[in-house]
Amino acid sequence: MESLLFKSCPKCFKRWSSRDDFLSDDLISLIGYQASFDQLENGLFLFTHRTSECLTTLAVCVSEFLDLFSGARCPETKALTRECPRFCLDESNLEPCNNPCQCAFVRDIMQVIHSRRSVSPAALSRDDSLQSSLLDW
Repeated sequence: MESLLFKSCPKCFKRWSSRDDFLSDDLISLIGYQASFDQLENGLFLFTHRTSECLTTLAVCVSEFLDLFSGARCPETKALTRECPRFCLDESNLEPCNNPCQCAFVRDIMQVIHSRRSVSPAALSRDDSLQSSLLDW
């Protein structure tokens, strides 16, 4: 029987069998977004696998998360216009965009991902020890 696989880490080979497993892992953090203006669903969410041994960035296609968006998508784009705050051009900017733009739904999905995360005390202490190890590095 073949096991299901949502994503695997190319460095440490950690495997997540489902998107829920991936998103509920305290050692996974959404850190960015690479836009694909031609095909928004092909943009990439960037996650870091935050273990002191790994720290690998994993890219997951926006299309894997489309069902997390329940609103209406705006048919017109404001990308690169005067009204555009250019959040989508800054990979590390995870802020929501309030512009009526067809790109904004991706940023809404990022907010859903953040809201689904629950930070446990154990995760916070691991973050502190990870920060310490990174500072020593």
